[in-house]
Amino acid sequence: MIFLLVNCRLLKILLQRKILLTLMYHGVLPNNKKLDPITQKRHILQSEFDKQCRFLREFFHLVSKGEAVDYYLHRQCVSRPSVLITFDDGYRGVADGALPVINKYRIPAIVFISAGYVGNHQLFWFDRLALAVAYSDKTGVVFDGRRFPLETLEQKQEVVREVEWSVKNNPFSSRERIVDLFCLDMDSDVPDDLVRRIMPLDEDQLQKLCKCPFVTIGSHGVWHTHLSSAGLDLENEISDSRWMLSRFTGRSVEFFSYPNSDYTWKIRQKVESHGYKLAFSVNPIFDKSGKHPYEIGRLGINANYSFPIFVFKIIEQFINPTLWSILIYFSGMRWIDEASTAN
Repeated sequence: MIFLLVNCRLLKILLQRKILLTLMYHGVLPNNKKLDPITQKRHILQSEFDKQCRFLREFFHLVSKGEAVDYYLHRQCVSRPSVLITFDDGYRGVADGALPVINKYRIPAIVFISAGYVGNHQLFWFDRLALAVAYSDKTGVVFDGRRFPLETLEQKQEVVREVEWSVKNNPFSSRERIVDLFCLDMDSDVPDDLVRRIMPLDEDQLQKLCKCPFVTIGSHGVWHTHLSSAGLDLENEISDSRWMLSRFTGRSVEFFSYPNSDYTWKIRQKVESHGYKLAFSVNPIFDKSGKHPYEIGRLGINANYSFPIFVFKIIEQFINPTLWSILIYFSGMRWIDEASTAN
């Protein structure tokens, strides 16, 4: 398998499927910062992002927003294996860490932004939870009638998952109240530099992104709300976010990403009725028809992916399934097993 990575000509021959794969990133951090497995699980280092983009530029066609619309909305085919890069949430790391790489390799990207967080100097609600747990000296916490130990990294990660899952289904006001009380109870001493590192974009950084000819701004709602639980806030999450981002950027906002990958048929219809051209989810990567304009699946990329695992995850989408099975069967490389089970 390593032979495939170094033999460019052979790999290009093996990449047979002429489809469009959409990738989902979140934040990109400076290389001199160590990634914390609790608070920075959604981020990758700039050096890793650079390697990944260099690989994608070498072996794939990186599509523009117009080509994505042609593929998903107008059902036009792509002439070669293609990739679309997207970012969710709207972290400052997109402007500080990802943008230099995007410019370096001239890579089109859609950045989906939760509009309410822009410039309000407040962390995303899930990052507040993660930081509160990671930097608490408590040995345990009670949440929703259950007691969770906090003595190991694994136990803290479990608490973050459980609380996130419980909280995200609440309407905005209830969610914020629960998060505030939980963080207050954790009594955490969080380093200021870490908070600054994973803050959402401010208005200057958003303008910086808008000036890049390769970047398109899309909507990720207003407050990263679970849309199926939004109730009366649903209309605001879909329509107000578009208006807010258009006001920030001076551009029309034509693309939507469902927060938490949460949507129903009603939500999908609502997004379409507000004039968005495409809407993105996470799974499945490809739906049955291959390309539904308001249910576009994406492959999530995170800090758990070493570069070989990243390559594995990408090329397995484009190589003939039978040939891919044969390559895996005869490879025996340890990283194949790791890649097949990586989150």
